[in-house]
Amino acid sequence: MSYNLYQSAEKENTFLMAEVWKSPDAVASHNQSDHFKAFTAKAQEFLSAPLQVDLYQGEPLQTSR
Repeated sequence: MSYNLYQSAEKENTFLMAEVWKSPDAVASHNQSDHFKAFTAKAQEFLSAPLQVDLYQGEPLQTSR
């Protein structure tokens, strides 16, 4: 549903990509797509450290109307 890229104010060359997905199945489908596999294979050439992937599941505390 969205991607947001953040750069750390404390650690040079450290970034956080925050992604919001509709469902776990949507993430799984994306991760198995040919374009995503090609991206992750190529991205390794440009990284100074391995990707670190942490998954979180959250729910809205309150909805606005």
